[in-house]
Amino acid sequence: MTPSSAFRRMLLALAGLLLGAAVASACSSDEVISTATVLSIGAPEEVIAGTSISLTLESDGAGDVRLDVIDAFATTTLTVAVLDDSTPVFTSIEIPAAMTRSSGIVSFRAVGALGEQATTSTVVLPAAATDPLDVLVGPRTIVADGADETMAIGFVTDRFGNPILDGSPVELTIVEERGAVTVLDAVMDGGLAARLIGSGTVAQRVELFASIDDGALASRSVDFAEVPGPASIVDVGAPELADRTDPLVADGRSFVDVVTGEIDDRFGNQLPDGHLVRLQTSGPDGVGQLTARTIDGIARFSVVAPRLPGTVTITAQSDGTSSEAIELDFDPAISEIPVDWEWDDNVLTVSIGPVLDHVGSVVVDGTPASVVVSGLGIDPVDVELIDGRATVSVDSNERVGVGRVEVKVLGVDAEEELS
Repeated sequence: MTPSSAFRRMLLALAGLLLGAAVASACSSDEVISTATVLSIGAPEEVIAGTSISLTLESDGAGDVRLDVIDAFATTTLTVAVLDDSTPVFTSIEIPAAMTRSSGIVSFRAVGALGEQATTSTVVLPAAATDPLDVLVGPRTIVADGADETMAIGFVTDRFGNPILDGSPVELTIVEERGAVTVLDAVMDGGLAARLIGSGTVAQRVELFASIDDGALASRSVDFAEVPGPASIVDVGAPELADRTDPLVADGRSFVDVVTGEIDDRFGNQLPDGHLVRLQTSGPDGVGQLTARTIDGIARFSVVAPRLPGTVTITAQSDGTSSEAIELDFDPAISEIPVDWEWDDNVLTVSIGPVLDHVGSVVVDGTPASVVVSGLGIDPVDVELIDGRATVSVDSNERVGVGRVEVKVLGVDAEEELS
């Protein structure tokens, strides 16, 4: 071996040693092995919403520790660097206030290098109540019968929208339209303060609002209505007849004003405008029905006179309650019906009129009349009077020695014997 060959081998060995040392140095500077072992984690039992939480992590060794913050909505993962490798190590961790705005339980889980873990939790309490308080009521309409009910619900929250603690007192103030003020006590339960409110027996508008701390904070007012119940008493009458001297007549066209008394429920509350009332009539023309709606508690009707004289019986009905019946007597509307007849070969001509009404005036045009000729076997003939007159001609191949002509106008008969 020549001196030059040995020298080269020595140089190559030295270069290998230097390269290995450089590689070992590079590897040891980039790779840091965590040895942090979690022993325990401590937290306060409770905090107020919107404040930070101070945790204490007890560990052994240095390195990174994973911290999971778990609330009702999400899990947030943080990394805690433990720099001191003494035994044990106590590290303070501050959970920011932005993560504690929702009331409830927040859990903490610390996980060490080898997967061991420690857990704890903190209760986040609602902050102080703040505006706006709110209140709802429903149903908005109840019957003023002393038995119906509505429900009022108060909502009281802190500045983050968390309901204040269950058991917190809430006052519900009721202001009646007629001036009475009532304060009801309620408590928060399940995030709201609810209270059933019974109706009174007076129909009126009622306002309600919620408050806390003797009125330090109060809500807006909401209202509901206590309305009358079903009609209890219905009266009916024809007041215009009290001062009337002339009789009612069955002319089929004149009107009689019929009104009810004030319609109330059983507690004396006047029924509201627009309440439906039915008027039942029974008389010479048959049965009928009229409808009207109340104004100021009273229903008004115009009853047309019958075409036949007689008695008309009237009753009013509302909500299944009927009034006592009243009777209206209608006299004949006709005072005179002249009737003449004559034969011309086989044609019988009957002349009517002039027909006079109950005061002696010629009846109005269009007044109906019916002509019946007995003994000829023909149907009745209906006509309308013009200027109180009408003429009816009947063809017959048979003259009778015994028979009669009968004319009826508005229930009044006139007869003439045929010869």
